[in-house]
This record gives sequence, structure tokens and C-alpha cells, in this order.
Amino acid sequence: MERAIQRAANDLQRIIGTLAQRHLPRRSPPSALTWRWLIELEEQAFSDLGFQSRHDTGIIDSFLRLRNSRLSGPNIDDAVDWRRDDDDLPAVYLIVRAMMEAKATAEA
Repeated sequence: MERAIQRAANDLQRIIGTLAQRHLPRRSPPSALTWRWLIELEEQAFSDLGFQSRHDTGIIDSFLRLRNSRLSGPNIDDAVDWRRDDDDLPAVYLIVRAMMEAKATAEA
């Protein structure tokens, strides 16, 4: 079971990375990204037919999702707060934040 979860996590990271690279504003600062953008990215990743067919529904449902959290607050058009360090953060949040941190490090 643990191995299946790890495979799904790696697959999700690849899918989110591909989608984010395609849609991430190249020159925009991270503060310009909105919760709406992140929620849409999450929806695209989790609705990927390949992802759904490769992994059991129970494993897919085990991932924390933005749609099930109050992380974004009442206005999804607000900028994403990338400084959150809560114990349980949605996968899409963690993956995109790690991508942006890696990009910032590479550009420094």
C-alpha cells in the first residue's frame, strides 16, 4: 500500500509539474499567483485520465486537496500565501511551492 501511495505521489508531482510549467507565468513573482489558479491546476491534475487509470480511487482520494481545505480563505482571487507551514497542506500547494523555491534558488 505504501509503495502504491508513493507511486501515485510521484505521478501527481510529474503531472502538476508539467501543468504548472505550461501555465506558470514566467516572469510573474510568486505573489501574483492566485488561489483560483492553484485550484484550477489541482482540478486539472486530479482529473487527468491517465492518473485516474493508473491509481486506485482510494489512493487518489487519500491526497489532501485544496477544494477540501479552508486554506484559500473566502476570496480565491487573493494571492497565494506561500509561507504556510501547516502540518497538512494539499499536495498541489506543496509541489508548486517546491518548484518555485527551486526556480528561485537556480536564478540566485
